[in-house]
Amino acid sequence: ASTVAVQVGSRTRRGPGAAFGTPAGQGSGVVWRADGLLVTNAHVARADHALVTLPDERRVAARTVARDPARDLALLQVEADGLTPATPADAATLAPGALVFAFGHPLGHANALAAGVLHATTTARPPWLRRAAPGARPPVAVVQADVRLQPGNSGGPLADASGRVLGVNAMIVNGLGVAIATSEVTRLVARHSGDTTATPKLGVSLRPVVVRTPAAAD
Repeated sequence: ASTVAVQVGSRTRRGPGAAFGTPAGQGSGVVWRADGLLVTNAHVARADHALVTLPDERRVAARTVARDPARDLALLQVEADGLTPATPADAATLAPGALVFAFGHPLGHANALAAGVLHATTTARPPWLRRAAPGARPPVAVVQADVRLQPGNSGGPLADASGRVLGVNAMIVNGLGVAIATSEVTRLVARHSGDTTATPKLGVSLRPVVVRTPAAAD
């Protein structure tokens, strides 16, 4: 009930319900909030607009409201009611070998399920994101699972046996499925919503200071 299909293509006209031309890419997404905020991969939502197929088969226009290529995440906004948001969970609370499930729309097959087992959770600077975000790579929390992912699974949920979302499926690396952990999604949503208290910062800021010189003596 929280998984959507995301189709990116060229628009043939503007406005709500605008038609799309030949799709440039297709993947999956997750309903994150009931107000229509969705999450998917940045490599899926490469354009400013997309066409989303909801679980009840409604097709609605979406706009990209945030992208974080360094973590391969993007946020989409749709105008729709009756949405069921996902329930996020921390994969670190599960033991390696726990059952996990990838749900999405691989190779054009709607609502396909793949089962596997949790391999590991880690925080690293994954070299496989280098092409998506040139330059310095921030540490990214990821979930690795022995689960078969196909083109079109990108952006869909990796869930536990209770249906809680552990991460957003991104790609296959060395034979293992890699999902971006839900903690990364939470931080992106907080930044998009303007919640600066959710992510404390430590650093240095610069501002101009006016220095007044003493008047010359008579």
